[in-house]
Amino acid sequence: MEIRLSGAICGHMWMPETMAGLPITASITSERRRTAADSTIADVINLILAENGGDFQDAAFAADTLIIFEYRKPLENGRIGYTYHRREYELQNCPSLSDYVTQDNWHVADFLSLEEC
Repeated sequence: MEIRLSGAICGHMWMPETMAGLPITASITSERRRTAADSTIADVINLILAENGGDFQDAAFAADTLIIFEYRKPLENGRIGYTYHRREYELQNCPSLSDYVTQDNWHVADFLSLEEC
């Protein structure tokens, strides 16, 4: 199973005093290998925010940041191929992760230029 994070970190910049954001995509599965064996997804989310949110006074994830669960397994009965399952959830809708989301209702698209879209 692969668990990923896709969205943006946002907050007020130290200088100049303005709201800004940083698009982010991270593998929670890979980052979790760097933490203690009993770490939770919330611990890894906190680590990602701490490592990437240093340019902001009040770093938080944008309101529409997603946590994505992907699972792939081989087909049964000797058939070639895989079955693939994917589920996406907004962090703000996950009770144990919603504290890491901005309360100001900023969205990922608020921080992308037209060239990045």
